[in-house]
Amino acid sequence: MEKASEDRIWAFNAGNYYERESVKPFRVVVGDAPSTLKVNSNFQYSFQTENGKGDLVYAFFGLPEGLVADRRTGRITGTIAQPGIYTLGCEVADQTGSSA
Repeated sequence: MEKASEDRIWAFNAGNYYERESVKPFRVVVGDAPSTLKVNSNFQYSFQTENGKGDLVYAFFGLPEGLVADRRTGRITGTIAQPGIYTLGCEVADQTGSSA
């Protein structure tokens, strides 16, 4: 069995995120999103990023019932079922091991 080299596995190349010097940091860019919606109205929003390397993987928290998120595109769609105040969160990682 061939041993994997460090240059072929992206996780080994990540190093410590907090020790890296970065001129163009990887970050989530939040655009214009509706701040209020009516119950049963359609919702669409896509989180964007800057300076990510390779394929991205998104993680979300705080999604209310009726909304679904795509882990590969950063897009949230659906219909909010219950009235309320919701705070949505998004974290994204790239193939260098950076996250935002």
